[in-house]
Amino acid sequence: MARTLSPVADVLELNLSCPNLQGKSQIIYDPEATEAVIRAVKKNTNKKIAVKAAPFMDVAAQQEFCEIAKKTGVDVIVAINTIGNAMYIDADREKIMLKPKWGGLGGEALKMLGWGNVRRYHEFLKGSIPIVGCGGIYSGKDAFAYALAGASAFAAASVLYKEGVAAFARMENELEAELKKHNYAGLQDAVGKAREF
Repeated sequence: MARTLSPVADVLELNLSCPNLQGKSQIIYDPEATEAVIRAVKKNTNKKIAVKAAPFMDVAAQQEFCEIAKKTGVDVIVAINTIGNAMYIDADREKIMLKPKWGGLGGEALKMLGWGNVRRYHEFLKGSIPIVGCGGIYSGKDAFAYALAGASAFAAASVLYKEGVAAFARMENELEAELKKHNYAGLQDAVGKAREF
């Protein structure tokens, strides 16, 4: 697949953390499999490789993934993917509203876990691999918080679903206002600048 997509892609994103594979584990939680997949893709492309990472709850496992990312030459980490095994029940109708019952939990519910994971990446990687913040970004202020945690770019899907493409111009304007309000000349100046309590 890497050879097929490389001629038309700038970056190949490896989703090693899809939580919606019924009966299969997420690759990213298996260090040997993660390393093997990244190496196989890198061998078959000259494009940059991004890895979409699962929300790590285990700090040691996240640090181990960081070591794999560094030694295999991952170019970008996208953090975080949705959380699997979520369910939505309409209690009024007494009905499970997802097929096949479970799905990935995304949007607003991910924001704090996303900030925490991005901050850990920022600390573990010390700027050696750029981080794309993802999870619960609905405003420029949300993106600004991801930058303060350590992200230098952002991905947003739930807001696109809710508001359409106009959301991106709004969020860009809001982000610029946040940077100005906090006296940052540009986004890169804010990356990782969250102060401890």
